[in-house]
Amino acid sequence: MVSDSCIININTQCYVITIKTDERSVAASKRCISSAADFNLHVNSFDAFTPEDDLFKILNSKGISDENINIKRRTTRSFFKKRTQVACFTSHLALWEKCIEIDSPIIIFEHDAIIIDYIPLEIINGTGFKQLINLGRPHEIVSMSTEKRCKFQSNIVNKLEQGEIHVANWFPEFKGKYNCWKRGCLPKGIIRPYSFSSFLGTHAYIIKPKGAIALIKYAQETRIKPVDLYLNMGVFDFLEELWPWPVKESSNFSTTIEDPTSLENKA
Repeated sequence: MVSDSCIININTQCYVITIKTDERSVAASKRCISSAADFNLHVNSFDAFTPEDDLFKILNSKGISDENINIKRRTTRSFFKKRTQVACFTSHLALWEKCIEIDSPIIIFEHDAIIIDYIPLEIINGTGFKQLINLGRPHEIVSMSTEKRCKFQSNIVNKLEQGEIHVANWFPEFKGKYNCWKRGCLPKGIIRPYSFSSFLGTHAYIIKPKGAIALIKYAQETRIKPVDLYLNMGVFDFLEELWPWPVKESSNFSTTIEDPTSLENKA
């Protein structure tokens, strides 16, 4: 347990989404909270919505129509196929509302998140980014082959050299330089997620109230998707990413508890 005198997120609340009825989720969340304490972060548990909840009614009450939820479209991963995905979206949405309610940035973790490095204070207090910044290592990067990962990293470095990537002003010492770490040479600082149009996983990010308002408003106007696909640069141009990632995803734990219930039977 981190002592009050060491906590660095005094004015920024942190939450880990936890399925309280699932022992695996509870255990994973405790691991997330413990790993955060190692880096002086205090994290609260947040009760997740599950497939057993009346998800459509809950989302309807938030201004999201059935038409925008019940999306049966072939087999593309761009649309909901399981109620677990809808439950996950609803949990994140509830925390976006929390962000607006308290009028302050909040850090959102999923239960499989593990904090592996300090998060800069400028990120924690909200002064060092626009509206939403990803902190989590993309889950697909972990399994990349060396050749593919090197190509990915090389592409990022080339964009930096060409001036296409914004490095935060609060990291002037790294402007034009690289910070070598165990997975190779990546520019350290804030960049736009140029490598992919959507986040590869939403296991750790910080959001501000203005960003939360934009996410909810868009959800009320269009068809919603699994959260990582919903957070898309083509829609939300304020998305950013912190490099290197201070949070990783557990490699042996699924983000959502598997549920065979599809959306086909929703009336």
